[in-house]
Parts: sequence; C-alpha cells; structure tokens
Amino acid sequence: MEGIVAQVQSLAQGVDGETHNSILQSLRELYLSLETRQDTMQRISYASLAPALLALPEFLAQTKYQDITSPVNTPLQKAFNTDLPGFLWAQTQPDVFRHFNQFMMAQHADMPHWLDSYPIEQRSQDLAPEQPLFVDIGGGIGHQCIALRERLPAVKNKVILQDLDVVVAQAIKHEGVEAMSYDFWQLQPIKGN
Repeated sequence: MEGIVAQVQSLAQGVDGETHNSILQSLRELYLSLETRQDTMQRISYASLAPALLALPEFLAQTKYQDITSPVNTPLQKAFNTDLPGFLWAQTQPDVFRHFNQFMMAQHADMPHWLDSYPIEQRSQDLAPEQPLFVDIGGGIGHQCIALRERLPAVKNKVILQDLDVVVAQAIKHEGVEAMSYDFWQLQPIKGN
C-alpha cells in the first residue's frame, strides 16, 4: 500500500492548487478508512481501491488532471473496464459489496447517534397509527432502523428500511423493521405528512 500512496502523492505535485488539495484529501480519507477495527476497508482496498489507484496516474494524464465530474469516467472504470458507476459496479462484486456494507455499519459505531439528539419520541406521539414512524431511504442493511426500533419498542408505527434489492437481500432481519426494495431515483411509494 505504501507504494501506491507514494505514487499518488507524486501525482499531487505540479498540478493546480484545487486538484492538488483534492488528491491529498482523497488520500487522507483513504488512510482514515483503512483504520477500522475489523479491517473492512483494507479488504475492500485490495479488491477495488488498489487497482483504481494504480490506474490513477494514467487516468489523470489522459484527462489532463481535470476534476472528475462524471461517475462513469473515473479511475475505477479504467481499472475494471466497466461503464458502471462505482456503486453499481460494487454490487456486481459480492465480496466487495458485503465488505462495503459491513464497513458502512461499523463506520459510526463509536460516534454520537442521531437518536441521542433528535426528539423522535416527541415526534412519534403525533402520528396516526397508519403513518410510518421512520423510512430509511438507502438505509443499507438496517442498522439505523434497528437502533430506532430498539429505542422505541412500544411505538407501533412502521419502521421501514428501503434500499436496492441486492442490499435488502443482506439486511439484518428484525421483527420490528419492514425491509423494502427501492431505488431512490424512482417515485417514493411511502407517503408521510
């Protein structure tokens, strides 16, 4: 990994300030992501990030170091010879996608939780029985829904997890959470007030 880091750092030399900062910020974020307890991002990096990083020098030279503005024109497409955006490509790679979902679940494990600051109990008191309490759009494997349901077990309103089929298939099963396949680019089927 150190060789890749050195190569990326060398790319940041001799480019305009904004591109320089963008490259180094991405490198910092990669380093932070590699520092997880379960080493989830490390597994992802070897499967997907490392080839994309290795494709970066040639990609930047070909694009004359322009900012990346398209999700289908990045080093990932070059590295894996795909026309898919990164997230859609990851869904075609079962191990990468499984590790990504594990990382997303663990990413905020030691951070303050939104349930500690948002008045969800107070808001839930005004709901009609048929109204959903919470719809987590793009909610991954359901960790936020489960945390909410465990915080408010007496509230009977629905807690709904929405994500793509491939993600919902990996969702954590919980009696109080309804999992629903949903592409957030489509019309939202759940209506609130």
